[in-house]
Amino acid sequence: MSKRFLPSSAEGFSLIEVLVSMSVMLAITAATLSLAVSSRGIYEADEARTQLNQKLRSALDIIATDLRQAGERLPGDFPAIEIVDGGAGVPDRIVVRRALLETVLPLCVDHIGPGAEIFVATAVTPPPGCTPITDGDGDGFPDNMGDWRAQRLAGGGTLRAYIYDPVTRNGEFLDYSDEDAGAYSIHRGDAIPWAHDYRVVNLSRVYILEERSYALSGTTLQLVIDGTPTIFDVVDSINDMQAVVNLQDGSTQDSFGTADLWAELASIEVSLVGVGQHRDAQLVRELSTAVFPRNVLSQ
Repeated sequence: MSKRFLPSSAEGFSLIEVLVSMSVMLAITAATLSLAVSSRGIYEADEARTQLNQKLRSALDIIATDLRQAGERLPGDFPAIEIVDGGAGVPDRIVVRRALLETVLPLCVDHIGPGAEIFVATAVTPPPGCTPITDGDGDGFPDNMGDWRAQRLAGGGTLRAYIYDPVTRNGEFLDYSDEDAGAYSIHRGDAIPWAHDYRVVNLSRVYILEERSYALSGTTLQLVIDGTPTIFDVVDSINDMQAVVNLQDGSTQDSFGTADLWAELASIEVSLVGVGQHRDAQLVRELSTAVFPRNVLSQ
């Protein structure tokens, strides 16, 4: 008898096994996607924090550079740094000044009223603090006025100057545009009214200097140079700026507007608070730096 060959039949997966396998695969896929989304969220949050930190650090570096140079070529009775305390919950304002020219012009005639001329030398017996006429280089100008004239011409014909009374502590900018060798005066080229009177007895004087003023407008740190209407945006996403003056005796001050304590400075501490956004979460970061104005040592 011949044997009939019956091929063996292989059983397939049952419906339950297929469903279980799909469930396992879906669980693994969901876990992988969740991990990927979570990792992406962590990366984006870290990136947002890093960008916010970079903004804070950049702003602090700019302010710190100016604070270190504050008081360059300025006498000890000139307010090279001003910290204007904004009060509770209000950002402070920081003003930094340095002279661009060693030569300082003394006021030799009281400047009262709207006159555009500022007399900075005299041919008669000079009052205290006023420079007598000397023309060592023979250019027809008193030497101090000659230095200013050379600086003005090198700067394009007009320079920002600053007149200051160390007794009243009043000061203001002016556009220095010309000089008169015969009258020993410099001229104001703009038509802005004078804010104050200036007197010889107070040893008032005129400087060519740079002033940089930092303040917040909304969440933007802004810079004003030499009191001009032009405003520069330094960095955004800044929510607060606070400055503390540390003195050598260990005490601190929230404001600083006179030159009385210049030699007592230990450091200026500036803190910035930045605010960013990552998805629905708000990011808040704060960075601080303490700066020592190096020109304190030269006074």
